Amino acid sequence: MYPGDVSASAYIGRFRWSGVEVGVRGPDDELRELIDISYDAIVSKLPESERPPG
Repeated sequence: MYPGDVSASAYIGRFRWSGVEVGVRGPDDELRELIDISYDAIVSKLPESERPPG
């Protein structure tokens, strides 16, 4: 959708990690959604005792 701004990350792209360039041309709400999805994916893998409240 945003060629050149979102791409597979070097070395860890095979694990489906992506990089997003600062200043991406997309709408702010789409960028916030990418951040939320990334945060949720990481937190879900933490042991429950280490997860932030909420």
